[in-house]
Amino acid sequence: MDDTKHLTMKKLLIYSFVLLLAACSGKKSDLPASDNIITKYTFSLPHTIDFSVCGASYVVIYNNSHPLDTALLYSGVFNIGKDTLIYAQVRSEPDENGKRFESKNESMHGVVTTLSLYDGKQFHYLKLPYFDPFFSSFCVNNYAIFYWGFHTDKMFACLYNIKTGTTRAVYLSQIEGTDDIGAYNPPHIENSGIVFRDSMDNEWVFNQDLKRVISLKLHPEIKQEQNSNSTNIASQDTKI
Repeated sequence: MDDTKHLTMKKLLIYSFVLLLAACSGKKSDLPASDNIITKYTFSLPHTIDFSVCGASYVVIYNNSHPLDTALLYSGVFNIGKDTLIYAQVRSEPDENGKRFESKNESMHGVVTTLSLYDGKQFHYLKLPYFDPFFSSFCVNNYAIFYWGFHTDKMFACLYNIKTGTTRAVYLSQIEGTDDIGAYNPPHIENSGIVFRDSMDNEWVFNQDLKRVISLKLHPEIKQEQNSNSTNIASQDTKI
């Protein structure tokens, strides 16, 4: 295979993987889609990360072919504008011999560290109210981050506005104990609403400012718990 064919195949692989990421996140427009962005940010193929209690997949993000960071694939990597990426950062942890993996392109034992925003020049590590790096799957729509929130024994649907730095948290239910990183599906836009659905098929659908409930599909015990506790909508301010 000559160099021209090799480069063509490489570009097709990168483009195909970007489409794969979009499919995994459930919203194509949330990922690099223009030619300009695709040439700036590319991704490795998925690799396995072991959290001891469960496993998942991660990818290496490249900026103009240079390794930039490692991201959990479960929620996806989201693009805002031309240069900004939002993703859950993962890092390797030392093995039993105290050594870390020499290459980021292989399976590793690790941890989800934080929600990261890279603006094309520097990293910002977001500290969102009720955000749990391990359990809080999320999605990004324009400048809104929708995510599952957790506080003591309570679970929330949360909306963080990147521009204003404000957060709205809506009480959902008591937390069910789990070690599974996939227990809370990434929120997603469906029709005009934002859908929060857990792995047990409990579903809450809100309008996109989280001020109105559109529909509920809840197991009897969750429905009973909600009926005995009025829905609590709390807003608070935070800054990047």
